[in-house]
Amino acid sequence: RPMGRIACSHTALSRYLECSEMYRLLYMDDSVPKPEGKAFDQSVGIAMHEILEQYYKQDRDIQKQFTAYWAGYFEKHGFPTFARLSQSYATDYSLLLTRASKDYKGHDAIRDRNGNVARVPKRTSAWTRAADEMKLDERKLHIDRSIGLKDSDYKITSVSDVYAESYDILRNYAHPKDIVEVVAVEIKFYCKFPFSRQSFPVKIDLVGRFADGALVIGDHKKGARHSADAYKVSHMGQLLLYAWAWEEEYGVRPDYIMLNYLRGGYAV
Repeated sequence: RPMGRIACSHTALSRYLECSEMYRLLYMDDSVPKPEGKAFDQSVGIAMHEILEQYYKQDRDIQKQFTAYWAGYFEKHGFPTFARLSQSYATDYSLLLTRASKDYKGHDAIRDRNGNVARVPKRTSAWTRAADEMKLDERKLHIDRSIGLKDSDYKITSVSDVYAESYDILRNYAHPKDIVEVVAVEIKFYCKFPFSRQSFPVKIDLVGRFADGALVIGDHKKGARHSADAYKVSHMGQLLLYAWAWEEEYGVRPDYIMLNYLRGGYAV
């Protein structure tokens, strides 16, 4: 490969370490057909990060920024009324998730056939009945078909589900209380590998300071909190890489690294 900048993110590096053949097929072999459009998780991540960026850069009203992002998206593609329809869909979808949660005790709780909390609620007959009563599939299909004709990113992914998922993740978002000063958000730069002329892209979600002035680098995660072992295995390498890259770029070593679990409202 030519020297210079390369598309070698932390995800790509992890793929290579996991399986070099999988890396070759995903990133190097152009003869392998790739699916059209963006995958579900990728689409949710894009929406989530863009909304949070405006949350920090404009005003800290998450509902306002969420609404503005999706209103702008649907307006751009010629369906301004879909913002209202998608919000209605997302509200009902989130209600079903609440009814399926372990903390919900109402008579209409969504459970498996044995009366237990379902690991995958959408696969239960209780979820299917509730969704049918709300006509969720019918409402979703109307939005998805129309957008799919206008936006190639949503050829394989449901825009309704992306809207609903990003809504469920961000609706109760609160800024990590220990960070008293925001230094940067959604910052992007290239950093050189040691002993090499090649560089890789770095994208850091949140940089801030604690009350004592300590510098912290944070990474948003859309899931709930992981166990301590899963956290160390899954994320520590990524955060350490970003902390090292920040020091290389700005000459200041971060004092802390942080995971910000958006759905659970928990930072560690």
